[in-house]
Amino acid sequence: MFGLSMDYEVFLMSRIREEYDRTGDNTAAVAVGLQRSGRIITSAAVLILVVIGLFSISGITFIKLIGVAMLIAVLVDATIVRALLVPATMRLLGNANWWAPAPLRRFYARHGLREGDDPPPAPDLHRAPARTPSN
Repeated sequence: MFGLSMDYEVFLMSRIREEYDRTGDNTAAVAVGLQRSGRIITSAAVLILVVIGLFSISGITFIKLIGVAMLIAVLVDATIVRALLVPATMRLLGNANWWAPAPLRRFYARHGLREGDDPPPAPDLHRAPARTPSN
């Protein structure tokens, strides 16, 4: 269940990080990230709940038990953990959310993994230079 529910966390954290990179404001980033990923998380959770819910109508008792347990786990994870605890914790921690150890920061800086640090595009060497009309 942890592997399935990590999709919600990826959706949420990627939106929060994008907004934080854009504005630098942790509080706004958490609010906007939660707002923008809410429909995706809800849709993914409903899809998983439908599929897992079908386990609970099985005629085999063991499969029913697994289906009900997974159903409860997804509901708790998608609602309580991803929609309440993670955003609240990120709001309380503030800029400490974005702390990284020095070696990791150097690795990111060296390999250009931060957004906005992308190198400029390489020139197209196969295209002829544009000519300007001369008078």
